[in-house]
Order: sequence, then structure tokens, then C-alpha cells
Amino acid sequence: MAGRIRDDDVRVVRERSPIADVVVEAGVALRSAGGGRLKGLCPFHEEKSPSFNVNPAVGYYMCFGCGESGDVISFVTKHEQLSFVEAIEHLARRYGVELHYEQGGSAVGRTGGQRTRLIAAHKAAHAFFEDNLRSPEAAVGRQFLAERGFDQAAAATYGVGFAPQGWDLLVNHLRAQGFSTEELITGGIASQGRSGAIDRFRYRLVWPIRDISGEVIGFGARKLPTDPKDDSPKYLNSPE
Repeated sequence: MAGRIRDDDVRVVRERSPIADVVVEAGVALRSAGGGRLKGLCPFHEEKSPSFNVNPAVGYYMCFGCGESGDVISFVTKHEQLSFVEAIEHLARRYGVELHYEQGGSAVGRTGGQRTRLIAAHKAAHAFFEDNLRSPEAAVGRQFLAERGFDQAAAATYGVGFAPQGWDLLVNHLRAQGFSTEELITGGIASQGRSGAIDRFRYRLVWPIRDISGEVIGFGARKLPTDPKDDSPKYLNSPE
């Protein structure tokens, strides 16, 4: 059995898979909606007026009719009825990305209690990100969104948030709410640093990834303009 797909490969797949092209190839006719955005009839529910919006600059889609939203990987997962890994492999074949697998893929079949805790942690993290989008530090993020046609109302509709630059601000915030370090690392909200758990997402715009029931189960994030020597990935996703 193949192991877990490397995070770097997932990032490359996302960067090389133009969301507008993927949506059009899925049979959705898109036209300009202004501000660099595109719109068409939603492929996930029946409608007569287009409410399905795609923002190629951010790599995100959102239907204002049924609420479906996400990035290019979640679109393929939903539209083609594939698992997360299958969707990545599908896009990798389409756009010529070689995938590498690590041994010991993520565990299958988490207990109901653990899943409930992880969903609660993601919900709290999402609220933290949304609150921080209104902070002074997030001004560059708000400007980035505005330049791409996202006003405050659109950002709220999409659930866009901001991850501040500190190393463990979210970790400390969630610990104060009773979540353990193990839960945060297991959920992909935190990573193991040299001296303890650190925030996985820092100084990035963040949007939620939801499951079929609408629960937040992960995040996609885009790096903001910073030091030109910063070689961190442009896009970063929660691990599988």
C-alpha cells in the first residue's frame, strides 16, 4: 500500500492545476464576473442563474447558492467523487507532476471521539483566523484580497482568514481552550518544531476546507508578499 503523499508534491499539484481550467474541463461554462473572477452554473446543484464563482488568482471556488467551496483539489474530490489522495493523483497525471510517497500513511478510521475533538479544534482555529483578518497586521492580506476583487463581504462569505506571523500564537490560543498538543499536531493545525509545537500556517491568507456535511476539516493557505528571500511554498494545505 502506498504511503502518504509528500506535502511538497501536494503543493506542486495545487500550483500547477489552474482551477479555472479544471472547472471548465468538468463541463462548467465560465464567464467574467468582474474583478478577475469568473462565474457559471454550479455543478453541485441545479440552478438557472449562475451563482458558482471561481477566483483564479486565489485558486478558490465558491457557490453562493449551495455553499460548496474549496480549492482545486477539493473541487476534483467533490465533482469526481474521489478521495483526497485519488484527486491529487488525478491532477498529477493531468498536469505532469511526479508524486513521491512516504511510508506510514495517515491512519484510517479515527474514533468518533477523536474526530469530534479535531472538528472542534478546526472550528476554533477557523474563528481565530477570521478574527485575525481584521487585525492591523492583516492589512497586507486585506489589500491582497481587494486587488483581486474580494471585498470584506466576499471574504466573510468564503470564510477567508489570516494566520499571523508568530510561531505559536494559534497553538497557545487553542491550548488555552483545552486542546492538547497531540490533538493539534494530529489535526494538522500545528507542526512539531525543535522546541515544541508551532503553528503550521504563519503570515498567510487561510480558507477552510469542509467535508460533505460542512464541517471544517482542514485549511488551504496562500503566502503573502514578504521578504523576497523567503523560499517557503506559495500554497500550503493541511496534511491528509
